[in-house]
Amino acid sequence: QPPRAGAFGSFNVRVQIYDTSSVYDDNTGSGGQGIFLRWDTDGEVDVDYAGEIEMNIVDTLSSTEYTAETSLPIPGQTPGTIVSFRCYAYDNDFDFYKPVDRTQDSDTFSVPVLAGPEAVIIEPLPNTYTACEDQPIIMVITDEEGVDPSTIRLEVEGVIYSVDSPELSFSNDTLYFYHPDNLFGDGQEVDVSLVAVADIYGNPMPEPVSWTFIVDLTPPEYAFGVPGQGVMVRDITPTIILDVNDRLSGVNPDSLHLIINGQEFNPEDFVYEAFNEREGEITFSSSEAGISFLQGDTVYITVGGCDFPDYCAPNCSEDNFLFVIEPQVPCMVHPNPFTPNADGFNDIAVFNYPYMFSEDAELIIFDRWNKELWRGTLHHIDNFYDFDSRAWTGRDKDGKVVEPGVYIYVIKRGDEVICQGTVVVAH
Repeated sequence: QPPRAGAFGSFNVRVQIYDTSSVYDDNTGSGGQGIFLRWDTDGEVDVDYAGEIEMNIVDTLSSTEYTAETSLPIPGQTPGTIVSFRCYAYDNDFDFYKPVDRTQDSDTFSVPVLAGPEAVIIEPLPNTYTACEDQPIIMVITDEEGVDPSTIRLEVEGVIYSVDSPELSFSNDTLYFYHPDNLFGDGQEVDVSLVAVADIYGNPMPEPVSWTFIVDLTPPEYAFGVPGQGVMVRDITPTIILDVNDRLSGVNPDSLHLIINGQEFNPEDFVYEAFNEREGEITFSSSEAGISFLQGDTVYITVGGCDFPDYCAPNCSEDNFLFVIEPQVPCMVHPNPFTPNADGFNDIAVFNYPYMFSEDAELIIFDRWNKELWRGTLHHIDNFYDFDSRAWTGRDKDGKVVEPGVYIYVIKRGDEVICQGTVVVAH
């Protein structure tokens, strides 16, 4: 014994020795009349040998038959090695008290070194991403002598399963793990290890097979970079920039798409710059796409895409944004005339001017003799019905209500006069 040995594991050798005169052992090994063996891995032990080991009798089967075992194990060997050994022993037949009459004999044996089962990961591979909460784990386990299923131990997230567990099965060399209760959560790094398996002779797999995979259940997210959510722009052919990121399996560039005011655009219609596997930037040029927007338009954008898991269907998402093209506003004052008498009706004159949604302007009021009566800032507005930010209350610079009559107004931006006309104060 043993008839075979496992790879890399040291082993002791046992032999049964028989002689009609009994077996003699003075426990001196090859130095006297002891039992010993010589072993080697080159197919013979008579010319040279790798080692010599003393053997001891460990069991008496009868007065003529004994079992001897090596006092030290033979060192572990690589798979496929044949360990040859020759065992030496003396009989106990001598005359007239002459121990030298004892006769030494020997015999040769061999032990093949078996590799033990080999396991290969099929799914999911190490450091890959799955989009399934119930991701199965699949391995192939093979052995020339055959795998002993009862020795299989698979550890998943600290829990050890055997083929007696309902989650684990082994058939036709395939190990299949499936947990029906959505065992895995978003962002989870799942630790898996085949910690043990042996062949039908008990030779174990040399070492555990351990790896990790990641669960990704979250789709990409988007942010509106340029012009920005709800922003008003003057350009009727603006460049649109959107940020895309997916924190786990990354963005699939081929899945990205835009819908702008009902018109769909695919990846060939815009530029996607990937900063890395997980984030990038969509740049859409309206002018290059040949589209423009009307002044005053609200531009609606839908952006969508998917992530890039290695297993299961990807996680996909869409998000919606909008921006506004600034309307073209003509010069206008209303109501005109107005009555600054604090009765709650037509008490202020409201001024419209070009680009009043994005830029401030200066309003100057003159009387008919061209004397300046009042000067103030018209603040740009976000809401057309914000009248107070762009109004004159009918008072002069001292806060007194002016006399009824016709007054001249001038609206300037910097040194440029952008509007001028008359406004009537009535009582």
